Amino acid sequence: MFKRLQGLSAKGTTYYLPLLLLLMLSSCMVSHSDDDVRPDGKQPESDVVEATFSIQTPGVPSSYAITETDENLINEIDLLVFQEEEGTGKLLFSYKTEGVITTDNNNTKEFTATLKKDLANKYIFVVLANARDAINALGGIAQTGEKDKVLPRIITHLSDKWNATSSSDFTPIPMWGETTVPCPVSENMSLTSLKLVRSVARVDVVTSLPPANFELKEIYVYNWKNRGRVTPETDNANWDPVEYRAIKPSMPSEDPSDPINETVPLIYSVSSDNKLQREIYLHEAEAVADGKDLDATCLVVGGVYNNSSRTSYYRIDFSNSDGSYRHVLRNHLYNFRITNVLEEGYHTPDSAFQYKKMKMEVDITTWNMVDMKEIAIEGSFNLSVSTGSFVFSSTVSSGRLYVTSDNPKGWYISEISDPKIIVEKTADGNGVNVRVDASSVNGYFCITSGNLTKKILVYK
Repeated sequence: MFKRLQGLSAKGTTYYLPLLLLLMLSSCMVSHSDDDVRPDGKQPESDVVEATFSIQTPGVPSSYAITETDENLINEIDLLVFQEEEGTGKLLFSYKTEGVITTDNNNTKEFTATLKKDLANKYIFVVLANARDAINALGGIAQTGEKDKVLPRIITHLSDKWNATSSSDFTPIPMWGETTVPCPVSENMSLTSLKLVRSVARVDVVTSLPPANFELKEIYVYNWKNRGRVTPETDNANWDPVEYRAIKPSMPSEDPSDPINETVPLIYSVSSDNKLQREIYLHEAEAVADGKDLDATCLVVGGVYNNSSRTSYYRIDFSNSDGSYRHVLRNHLYNFRITNVLEEGYHTPDSAFQYKKMKMEVDITTWNMVDMKEIAIEGSFNLSVSTGSFVFSSTVSSGRLYVTSDNPKGWYISEISDPKIIVEKTADGNGVNVRVDASSVNGYFCITSGNLTKKILVYK
């Protein structure tokens, strides 16, 4: 049998990873000699190898109760190894092993995992961070269990709000990633380029209104989900493998005796600064149909309007520009910015939830946190882009830049250095289509929001 390595422990050395984790996994580089194979062509069962995973960790500034570092804490890494069945292509569970971080040099880290050496078969590796309790709750995984049936059973549970009290009192967020190309296990194998994404969404509520106009005091979350899948469905209807983002929620199986929906709201207190950030973390939730207002996952905010003697309550929804409901998706940040309060609100949170009449104006910015690698901050406003540069080849001359800004004035393309660089804002307003109309170019274009400008370099 293979050797079991010591896992990461909160009691031992602590390691941190950022929002976007690049683990060297998607391509498998194999090196072996004829001495690795027995005369019958099979591998000795006792042979094991140490596979190395390399991690790059770009950072993002923050200044909240918990930090970007806390948000990306990894206490433990587990690998589920699935063997590709010859002839059918099915992925069958083979074994589980643990990862151990061995190197921590600024933004580059490495961890190792003990794998069974096997040159005759091919494997897919599923990386799960901070999910050991959910894995252990299965009571074991059946040998040769199919991957598509095993992974949906790995579930995290909540009986109350996510613990995000402080850096010293925070529950690490489960994360998932997996290889896409099956490969054998050999000596000195290097596994490259896998992204990890969080299994939960983050919700922030802020306002730049002066406290004399509106002072934020409380936030209630209605119809929150008490459990969620650590891994998403990766079929084309639910997952975009190119952009590495959820398209729809991947919901756990419903149990009539144990409903997933919680009707008693979560309650958060706002201590100061008219904002609540990095405290609300939610499992995925499906958008409801029009007319199903009381079934929708939503927020009710409480605050003091115009120095009133009482707290007023207002409902705000996860909604699109046309008023339809939107999904709550893993690894997304939903930033609710209250821009105007029109009148005194309801007297109770339940009244605001039930009657819904909008008495405030709110901008909702949605970020897929895998995309937002570069963030500029000006006071309470952010401008985020998915990359700072495009390097095109002779065969690839186009790409897409994702852009988000929570400035109520939005963002725009402010400068293009070379007419051979063609940039157009996408129809959905969430980014820019970039194209080079030349055999070579060395230039840039700029994205501006308020006083913030990001220069995007373009090379070919």
